[in-house]
Amino acid sequence: MIIFLIAAIAFFIYWSISTHNRLLNEKRKQFVKYLGEIMHTVSVERYDDIEYWFDADTHKFLGQGSTLEEMISVIKSRFPDHVFLFTNVGGLCAKTDWKLTTFEQLKQIDFTSKEGK
Repeated sequence: MIIFLIAAIAFFIYWSISTHNRLLNEKRKQFVKYLGEIMHTVSVERYDDIEYWFDADTHKFLGQGSTLEEMISVIKSRFPDHVFLFTNVGGLCAKTDWKLTTFEQLKQIDFTSKEGK
């Protein structure tokens, strides 16, 4: 009887741990997917006096404008909770008050919170 009880407890512990790991893995996958949806590596094209911003990975059009301020206004209204990264420069987002910020400064931001920095 004791062997059966020990086996039942061991099975329950194994089942609990594997269920917990499976749920944790699913949450991790959802978070990675969410990050992929809100983070954009920006590809900039310039024609005459207009800059066009595209997502470098998906080639999705993000916005256009003739000044950085105009571009920020466009993406701020279209993608309020997104993060925009520029290769070798940094990035910008609502949590940086839409100012161009270095990668080191971006690393300090808690993107899991809906509140400020």
